Amino acid sequence: MKTTAFLDHWTACPDCHPRHDRYCAVGRELWVQDQVEWFMSQPDDVKKSELAAMQRNNPAWHGVVKQRVIDVYNAQKRATGDDQGRNNVYVLRGNDR
Repeated sequence: MKTTAFLDHWTACPDCHPRHDRYCAVGRELWVQDQVEWFMSQPDDVKKSELAAMQRNNPAWHGVVKQRVIDVYNAQKRATGDDQGRNNVYVLRGNDR
């Protein structure tokens, strides 16, 4: 599980300080992966409201996390054949990144 990798990393890394939202490059990537994993475990309505909250609270990383959530969501839809010609596949607009 990625969450374990994230926790193991920031507890051992002297450059990672989660309370201050400061991470080394590896720590930040693990944090983003952890966020995506959490978002994907939530119902769609929760995803939308929590992504909106992230946009307010952490705007610097909102676009990265949102794009990765969309990529994983689309991959899941396509893997199950549930994309129905892209009708319910999300695309992130250029001005929303």
